[in-house]
Amino acid sequence: VDQIVDSAGRVGKYTSLALDSNGKAHISYHDYLNDSLKYETNIYDSWVNAPVDRSISVCFNSISLAIDSLDKVHISYWIFNGSNNPLRYTWCGSDCGNTTNWHKEIVDIGVGGRTSLALDSSDKVHISYFDNTNQDLKYARWTGSIWAIMTVDSLGSVGYFTSIALDSNGYPHISYYDWSTPPDGDLKYVVHDGSSWTVETVDSMDDVGRVNSLALDSADHPHISYWDYTSRNLKYARGTLPTVTPPPWTPTTSRESS
Repeated sequence: VDQIVDSAGRVGKYTSLALDSNGKAHISYHDYLNDSLKYETNIYDSWVNAPVDRSISVCFNSISLAIDSLDKVHISYWIFNGSNNPLRYTWCGSDCGNTTNWHKEIVDIGVGGRTSLALDSSDKVHISYFDNTNQDLKYARWTGSIWAIMTVDSLGSVGYFTSIALDSNGYPHISYYDWSTPPDGDLKYVVHDGSSWTVETVDSMDDVGRVNSLALDSADHPHISYWDYTSRNLKYARGTLPTVTPPPWTPTTSRESS
């Protein structure tokens, strides 16, 4: 059944959706008219929204939402305001329709386009994103006390589109777009093995991968859907993953207690 969730002006761009343990919907999106990051939920059996972050003359470009094991809401997003352009992260533990219950912080400065967020088995936050200043793919994870940030790929212009997923051991897997040799771009994939990143080119035929989405199956094999810009087709790729040992950063502390 189709429903109009929000019709107040120009709303709905950069939307991201997740379901909680009760099957209720949680949606984040951009309110263009009010320059706001907005959140909507139907946990009250009717749609309720809240302006999570609002500022004058900014664009909340690229938004990613996830729900943790306690049904808390986590959102990463990029604010393009022409100055420090921060990657921000916000979370809410309860009554998220109330704007005052959202906790916000800056993850990185001058970067954050095409952000993608995932939660591990301990509800720690992992974010992949584009370094707009240096044209690199970056990755941030919450350790329990600080944001640990890594440059994953810096060869050319990489990561403008990105999607992250975590496997059963907590390893980050990231699919992303490599536009180092325009006009054509490649779809690439990278995984961390506990000590280093391994990068693969998934598809390099014409211009592919500008928009991509990554998921892992029960055997931790990556599956990627993506756009073939040249032919205007939807494409799909499936890979295999070698056996690896658990990563050294296995989380032990919850996000809220930090």
